Amino acid sequence: MNMKKNKPIRFSLVFQFFLVTFLGLSPLGKPVAFAANTTMGVTPLSGTYEVGNPVHIDLAIDGHGDTFNAAQATVTLSQNLSLTDLTLGDCNFSFVATPTTANPSFAGVILGGSSQKCTVYTLTLLPLSTGTGIIAFSNTSVKGYPNAQETLVSTQNGTYTLTASATGGTAITPPPDTPAQQSLSANGTYAITVQALNSDSTPISGAQVVLDPPEQTLTSPPAQKQSTSAVSFSHQTAMTDSHGNATFTNVLQGVHQAVVQADGKKLASNIFNATGTNHAIVLGLKEQKQANIPLIMLFAISSIALIVLLFILVLRDN
Repeated sequence: MNMKKNKPIRFSLVFQFFLVTFLGLSPLGKPVAFAANTTMGVTPLSGTYEVGNPVHIDLAIDGHGDTFNAAQATVTLSQNLSLTDLTLGDCNFSFVATPTTANPSFAGVILGGSSQKCTVYTLTLLPLSTGTGIIAFSNTSVKGYPNAQETLVSTQNGTYTLTASATGGTAITPPPDTPAQQSLSANGTYAITVQALNSDSTPISGAQVVLDPPEQTLTSPPAQKQSTSAVSFSHQTAMTDSHGNATFTNVLQGVHQAVVQADGKKLASNIFNATGTNHAIVLGLKEQKQANIPLIMLFAISSIALIVLLFILVLRDN
């Protein structure tokens, strides 16, 4: 009698386990509330640097177990820090607001994927004068995957001590705009430099970079670039040099896609928005890893646990 009465209870527990593990729902069909753990910040958070010596700072998002696929932030630098270079990291964001050396703020979405931890970009900063240099965040958000819930719990600003140079200099003049920025701002088009990088951040030379590829297979021969009308700015191709760089000029304002490929294999891609006053944009695209091991392992472990639980219940009932 007791065994028969316990059957509904046991299978009810199995059903609840299935709802939580595979559907993210409570037994009542409502989404399970998970504690938010995600942080956004720079690395290193602090340090002492000399005026005139470039500094490399990473902006990273860490879910601490949470999975996300969208993020945004307004990023502000103190006036004694000059942003001279910006290289995209391994988040593989498709940018609605593309970060540039003129404005490192960003908003992006990972299309068809997600991440638990990634680097949005690496900044190259030039300390201009002694004092305290600051990288500050505002208007921040990180959306969980797949429920689009807010997962960001804290942001970590960077605070740096800027000291006199080895020669005793306490201030330098900010570097002027590049010739590309000065010449292209007049006609309203952009210069886009794509830097192709391996997963270890070393440059990829001799790779083909396609800007706004046609919808056909990317590894097929590129379409001939037209010489007239607005579409002449699309479907451009270039090869990376020894530093992994390929540059495109006369790129119209708006949304574009850059794809890096070599030996018939797609290595990296990114969707970006060319907009604003900074007409020289650098996109560093790292080789992408296709396998999402953590999610595969989670699914496998959950499946095994469910099978074992059902097997135990069957044995007990027999």
